[in-house]
Amino acid sequence: LMKSKTCFSDDASDLIVPESSRRHVNEVWQSLLVANRFGQRSTNKNCTKDGRIIICDWYNTPVMDRDGKVISVITLAMDVTEQRHVADALAEEKELLTVTMRSIGEGVIATDTAENIVLINRVAEHMLGCHQGDVLGQPLSRWLKLQHLKSGDLLESPVTKVLRANGQVELHSQQALLVGVPVERRISFSCSPIYGGDSHLLGSVLVFRDVTDEARTAEELLRTSKLESLGILAG
Repeated sequence: LMKSKTCFSDDASDLIVPESSRRHVNEVWQSLLVANRFGQRSTNKNCTKDGRIIICDWYNTPVMDRDGKVISVITLAMDVTEQRHVADALAEEKELLTVTMRSIGEGVIATDTAENIVLINRVAEHMLGCHQGDVLGQPLSRWLKLQHLKSGDLLESPVTKVLRANGQVELHSQQALLVGVPVERRISFSCSPIYGGDSHLLGSVLVFRDVTDEARTAEELLRTSKLESLGILAG
């Protein structure tokens, strides 16, 4: 920021606070001088001597005389520009991921290593008959139940298989019956591990889609083909 001798000769707010932030800064100072006896933290843009704009956290503590009148303010400022840029970038990345996930045409559920749901998109919500706010942080097993197509036995969760193998197993294009939901469906699903930047296992992602109509059409075509074959054999 500015050197102290420069600040003493001019209005500090004109020197170190850009015009867009001055109203906010003035409100903070008025609050300190009039009503705030315990200090206040604020964050705003500031100008450096070389004309750059930085973001600072300000920690302001009023000093009072015996009558309780504010006679000065002790202020500590910390440049948090880099931290704020990182936080903003992470927020934008998270928003992009959320928008992307919500627009995918297949059901997508991500879990942590304890098999708790950390992310779910709209298609998965619709197929499971739930809402994001109800399932986040909940065990996947509470919401997802798969049944063997022929035997009718409940299947082990694909997420459990992947995580038990410490991510060394991936499941691709398997089929099962999704049960315990408002509308039972035949689904095709895949499950893969999720790794962090240090190759540390973070969880899993389950992708599934409704293939009920596809399976029904395939069965009808097979039935028709068999009938045609029988007709030919019968002469």
